[in-house]
Amino acid sequence: MALCFFPKVRARENERRLLTELTYGKVSEARRAIYCRLPLIITQVWSILRPCNARPLPLSTVAVRVADSHPSGLSADAISEHLDVLLELAPCWIEKLNWSIVHLRLKDPERSVKDVIDMIKLKVAKDGVNI
Repeated sequence: MALCFFPKVRARENERRLLTELTYGKVSEARRAIYCRLPLIITQVWSILRPCNARPLPLSTVAVRVADSHPSGLSADAISEHLDVLLELAPCWIEKLNWSIVHLRLKDPERSVKDVIDMIKLKVAKDGVNI
C-alpha cells in the first residue's frame, strides 16, 4: 500500500525542485543564504577594518570579531566562507593579502557602506537572488 504513494511523492518533490530552480536560478541554498547575510557582514567588516586606517588585519581576527558580533551565531569558519564570497563580489573594496598569515584590508576605505551594499545587491541580482 505504501508503494503506491512513492510515485506521487516523487512527482511532487520534482515539481518543487523545478519550481525552486526556475524561481531562484542555479544558485544553491547555501550560496543564497550567504548572499542574504552579506549586507550585515559588510557593515561589520567595515566597522572592524575602518579604524585600522587601511592597515591589514589577519583574516582570522576579522572572522572571529564578525562571528562574535553576528546575531545568527555563525562560527568563525562560516564567516570565513562569507568573507571569501565578499572578496569575490567586491574586489574593488576589500582585498586579501596572502602573506604568511592571510590578512584583509580595505582597498577603498572612503567608500560608503551603502555604496558597497548596493554594488553587491546588483551583482547578486544577476544571479537571480534579491537581498
